[in-house]
Amino acid sequence: MGAFVLIRSYASLLIFSFISYLGVALPFPVLAPMLLSEETWSLFNFFGLSGELMLGLTLAIYPLGKFVGAPWLGSWSDQIGRRKVLLLSATLTAAGHFICFQSIILHNFSLLIASRFFTGLWEGNIGIARAAATDLVTEKDKPIVFGYLNAAITSSYIAGPLVGGYFADHSFSQYFGSHLPFLIAASFSLVCFLIVFTFLPETLQTHNNPVEKIGRFSFLNLENKALLPFLFICFLFTLSFDSFFQFFPLYMVKAFQFKEFDIGLASSILTVAMVLTQAFFIRGLKSQEFEKIVCLSGLSLGGMLIIMLLFKELSGVFFCLIVIGFFIGILETFLPTMFSNRCSSQEQGKAMGQLMSLRYLGDFIICLGGGSLASYGASFPIYMSASIVILAVAAFSFSFLRIGQKT
Repeated sequence: MGAFVLIRSYASLLIFSFISYLGVALPFPVLAPMLLSEETWSLFNFFGLSGELMLGLTLAIYPLGKFVGAPWLGSWSDQIGRRKVLLLSATLTAAGHFICFQSIILHNFSLLIASRFFTGLWEGNIGIARAAATDLVTEKDKPIVFGYLNAAITSSYIAGPLVGGYFADHSFSQYFGSHLPFLIAASFSLVCFLIVFTFLPETLQTHNNPVEKIGRFSFLNLENKALLPFLFICFLFTLSFDSFFQFFPLYMVKAFQFKEFDIGLASSILTVAMVLTQAFFIRGLKSQEFEKIVCLSGLSLGGMLIIMLLFKELSGVFFCLIVIGFFIGILETFLPTMFSNRCSSQEQGKAMGQLMSLRYLGDFIICLGGGSLASYGASFPIYMSASIVILAVAAFSFSFLRIGQKT
């Protein structure tokens, strides 16, 4: 692959990741205000469930779809190529977002749940993008490449929630509403299709035999079984991240009466800190120090999550969001890099798909459990996030020396 094609391929992966997650981020500020508002809750009333439980169910069903779909998408990309699977994913994701748009217009909660599951089923493509990136670079460059890739993804959460919150807020225009961000997200998925179709060649050089492999594929079926403890540790870390990401909007609504645009602003502040960390700070960290950095960042993150709840002024909360974003940015880059370095080149798609699938399983568990927990207090899911990340650090410290090296 020539230098120009290599640069174009990597650039297209960055742009694809940014726009793809822009579509994910657009509806982010919509669901909590929509389902916690007494007026709109009554329109979606589903068997008398509280707004908090409906929110938890709506949030949970989306990552459940990703959990089911991501490992299969990753495995397929090892067999038929990254490009074909990304094109399929973008097409069906656009259809899913459009059905979400229709379900909100119709105030049909059952259709909303079904459409969120369908969208998640086909949107687990970040694992494929990471696998494609590993096809293009050497192991030495993976931390920087993953850092930029994560920065592109995270950057979408700067503009996405702001744009989504703006177009969801009916006070700005009579034509705006909670349905509109999903329509915009559908159009962004179609843009992703065009980017891959036009600019991204196939990056996978050696395809596995689909006849031999696909029938034997099963979740957590990695050649190097010593990786399973590390996979579980990554799951604990992401369980903590997801508990915070999913429920800090609920906390801001309850504690500070935030509306859609306010949530978008708070999310953007958090995201800017993550992007700057992933794009610039990661370069100065050495791979030999990964273990110490992961432990220190995890413990610091747990402390900052608790400190945030002690502030009653917005300035203090926003300061905590910046620091929290810094530590999450480090962990979200180092953990997949360490995992990828310990996987064989023949199963990068499967490994990255399963790593992301566990994250989506964490999303599902947290959204269901957090929705019930939030019924007792909006701060409880954040306390849970702090507890889980400290548990993850303990598991990482105990298990790391027993994790196998790259096969």
